[in-house]
Amino acid sequence: MTYALGLVQPVGTALQVDVGIYEGVEQAIKISIAALSLLLLALSLSAYRRTHLRRLLYAAAAFGLFAVQMVVETLEDALETGIRRADLEGVF
Repeated sequence: MTYALGLVQPVGTALQVDVGIYEGVEQAIKISIAALSLLLLALSLSAYRRTHLRRLLYAAAAFGLFAVQMVVETLEDALETGIRRADLEGVF
């Protein structure tokens, strides 16, 4: 028995939520955030070269760290999904 557009299915005494349809959207958002962070990093470094304001280096470092974090999370999710699929192939 399926409810609410196939997203919630009764399993025993609990409800199981199928979030698999949102994985692609989540990955696209993470990639977009990483790209925006890299763009802001480049703009901050460009502005620093023109003005030599030390504050811009701090902003660039923050954007760079945020971009690295998003790339690592995206790769982690991608690898985790691949491992789960490989595990399921052996079961069936």
